[in-house]
Amino acid sequence: MQLTIRTIKQRDYEKAAAIKHLAFYTEQNKQNYIEKIIDSFYALEHMDHSQVFVCCHEKEIVGLITIHEFMMNFHNTFIKVNALGGVSVHNNYRMQGIADFMVRFFLEESSRRGANIVMLYPYKPAFYKKYGFGWGIEKYEYIFNTNALKYMDNKNIFPFEQESIKLVKNIHNQYAKMQHGMCFIGEYEWYKLEQEITHDDIILIRNENGGAEGYAIVRFEKDAEYNQYDQTIVVDRLITLTPRAKEYFLSYLFTLKDQFETIKLYTHEQFFYYNLNNIGSIYNATISAAYHYNCRQGLGIMYKAINPQSLINLLTSEDIKTSYCFIIEDKYNNNRQEVFIGGKNTENKIYISIEDFSSWVMGCITMAELYKYGLANTKCQTAEKLDKEIKLKKPICTSIF
Repeated sequence: MQLTIRTIKQRDYEKAAAIKHLAFYTEQNKQNYIEKIIDSFYALEHMDHSQVFVCCHEKEIVGLITIHEFMMNFHNTFIKVNALGGVSVHNNYRMQGIADFMVRFFLEESSRRGANIVMLYPYKPAFYKKYGFGWGIEKYEYIFNTNALKYMDNKNIFPFEQESIKLVKNIHNQYAKMQHGMCFIGEYEWYKLEQEITHDDIILIRNENGGAEGYAIVRFEKDAEYNQYDQTIVVDRLITLTPRAKEYFLSYLFTLKDQFETIKLYTHEQFFYYNLNNIGSIYNATISAAYHYNCRQGLGIMYKAINPQSLINLLTSEDIKTSYCFIIEDKYNNNRQEVFIGGKNTENKIYISIEDFSSWVMGCITMAELYKYGLANTKCQTAEKLDKEIKLKKPICTSIF
């Protein structure tokens, strides 16, 4: 099949929107959802860092993707990254290599644009693994009783203030400067936030001087079937610039225990349960003997290093006395490359796939763990020494694309 890719044009909007609607099978009203997609296409015309591409067979549109550019905090240095979104294939042309063609275009286009890393949220993770995307970070879903929280007296919480959404961007970007893996809010992400949330969804956290130190995006779920007065407060996102701000917010949730018996909270923090005075779940369940169920966990975002040597150069410093050589295999394009820390004459060689290298360089897993699972072919001492010399923090990413 002869395929080409080009930027979308206004005459394509209706056809492309219909393809995207069927690709995702949203529960929303079909016509309303298609109109929303078309509106987003018009909005994207005015964005410098997001672009829609359509894939054509002869003159017919058979698929589309969107490429977004972000600036990401990569271990305290901001770098350019590209994100892939909205991968959609026409129902009549599935299983004919169209998604493969578009993903390959994305990787080549990202390399041409000088992106150091690419990322995506996978619908089918195994599909993207074969292109060299490595596992990213975990997200946790806690469902716990409100009285599992701790109380501290404070007057720092400001729910549902007018114009609070305008403070979200500033708080978010301040947090991005502090946290590896976070990106500055992009144009498309801000467009989506303004479409989907209002000040009625935002709780601001302020310090004693009135400055904004965090925000939460919340919603409410009712048990309509059994008890309409039984509500759950859902915290979809919690961003805090200081530990104190998090304490203020969680204490505020505790004061709502007469209104909300249950809280559902989403977080990337592995040890969130230390904020609770109970194990962290409404379910009285155990795993094996006396190990109490406390949350659900899922993997989402995936990363691929486009320029491994450039990323390694950002991690090295004079404190690293040992030389290492990564022999990185990328089965996607049958490529093998050598990447060096220090001099090229070294016995400390690490044979690794591009997907697992990407997960390691992003801080999602240690080299010692990769060695333990047989995914890094090296000496045990080499893997452990590398982790000691280059201490990588786990990323957090809340970007929408």
